[in-house]
Amino acid sequence: MNLTVDANVLVSELAGPEHVLRSVLVDSRIGRLLVAEKAWDEAQHELPKRFDGMVQKGRYIQEEADHILGVAMLAIAFRITLIAEEEYAPFEAEARLRMPDDPDDWHTVALALATDTGIWTRDKKHFFGCGIPVWSTPVIRAILANRVEGDSREKLSPDAMKRHVALTMRPIYDEANL
Repeated sequence: MNLTVDANVLVSELAGPEHVLRSVLVDSRIGRLLVAEKAWDEAQHELPKRFDGMVQKGRYIQEEADHILGVAMLAIAFRITLIAEEEYAPFEAEARLRMPDDPDDWHTVALALATDTGIWTRDKKHFFGCGIPVWSTPVIRAILANRVEGDSREKLSPDAMKRHVALTMRPIYDEANL
C-alpha cells in the first residue's frame, strides 16, 4: 500500500517517544510513504513548536525534547519519500478545485493525483469528498494487524472486517482527533 501522507499525520505520529515507537509511519509493511515538499516543511515547522509546548508544560526538559525530536526526524527520514513541488505542480489546478474549503492542502491532493495514491490524514473534514481515497490511522492499523502473510492484497478476517467497518463508520469530523 503506497500512500501520500499529510503533514498532520507526521506531526501527530512523531510528537513523542511513545508515538514514534508505535507509529505506523515506521512500519515496514506499508509500501512507499510519499510526502509533498510543502507538507514536510509544515511538519518541520510544527513539530518543534509541539515539543516546545511539552517543555513549557513540564512533560520534558529541553534536552529530552531535543533528543526525541531528533530521533523522530531521523526515523521518519528513512521511511518517507519527499517529493519536490515541481513533480506534482501540473496537478495544482485540479487539486485546488477538489479542496475548496482548504486550498492550502492542494499540495497533498496534487501529489496523490500525480502518484495515484490514497491520502493518509487526520483531517477528514477537508479531504473527504475530494475524489481520492482517504485513509485514517486506525484503519491502516487494522489492516496491518490482519494482513494475510504472503498475500499482496489487503485481506481482512471476518472479525477484522467488523472492526474496520466500525472504525470507518465513526463521524467524519471529530475535533478530538485533530
